[in-house]
Amino acid sequence: MKTSDLLSLAWMFSICLPGLSVNEVMAQKNTLTKQVGFKHDNDVFRLKHITDKFYSFGLIINYTTALRDDNFLKKASENLGFNETDKVVFDNMVYLKGYTPEYDTDLSTGTFRPFAGVLNWEPSLYISNDKRLWRFGTVLGVRGKISGAEWVQDSFHDLISDPKFDGWRYQLPNKFLYGINGSFIKPLPFLNWMDFFSESNLVLGNYQTFLEENIGLRIGRFNSLNNSVMYFGNLDQLKRNKNEYFLVVKFFGRAIVTDTTLARDGNKQNVLNPLDKRNLQAGYYAAFHIQAGRFGANVSHTRNSTESNVSGKHSYGSLGVNYSFH
Repeated sequence: MKTSDLLSLAWMFSICLPGLSVNEVMAQKNTLTKQVGFKHDNDVFRLKHITDKFYSFGLIINYTTALRDDNFLKKASENLGFNETDKVVFDNMVYLKGYTPEYDTDLSTGTFRPFAGVLNWEPSLYISNDKRLWRFGTVLGVRGKISGAEWVQDSFHDLISDPKFDGWRYQLPNKFLYGINGSFIKPLPFLNWMDFFSESNLVLGNYQTFLEENIGLRIGRFNSLNNSVMYFGNLDQLKRNKNEYFLVVKFFGRAIVTDTTLARDGNKQNVLNPLDKRNLQAGYYAAFHIQAGRFGANVSHTRNSTESNVSGKHSYGSLGVNYSFH
């Protein structure tokens, strides 16, 4: 498949989003075609020292549907060279994220990231078979006080009787965010209870611009990647999937060009300019997934293991649940 074809699909996807609806799903008997999920990222889930430094919290909601054969995006994917038998899944993700330099309010040193909140809608199209998986996505959202991140964190700290962050009054100003992104995942089968995969991610836009490479492995009882809950593959199955319970570990490296949560004045990237090796990040992600019929849950830990212009060594935990239905 040519690069121009992939860009055409991404562009068509971005302009045709309003035409999608929940009616564009399969209705086969005994086939799960929809899923709702919720995930919460927070430093409080760390096993060691608790801190709100750098990435403080995230609230993520997904609503996912499997597209039927006559859907226009399914047909468009076939016209661009994807297989007629490929599974096509559409995911709507909305997330609110807050970034804080702990209790520090002095932004003049340049050593701490500024207070920032983002509220984004990220729809994505997953096209997969047992040989590979493509993801094409877009991002639309806002940064600043309008995101509501300050209100959410203040409300939570009121609930647990914790001090509020005075630094939110210095948060980055309101800004409209946009971008496109994509992933290519290649499974590397090994054993029935262990497999490997590579995942390449490219993100472009004024929200974030970076290139990331992941090498991962799964251990446990799982379905193939295109049929696994890991990438919403448990939807649109002609027969019910076997239950899954597995550990997944990914090691990642990321080269960052733009991150709007670090832009201190207008579009100027004081922290990231000029582009140098301190804009490189590396770390790992470890999660345990369980999926039994309609219900699923996961717990994960993400660690940024490098000191960089984007953040210091930092980690956070995540808890997620999902429910699949017809």
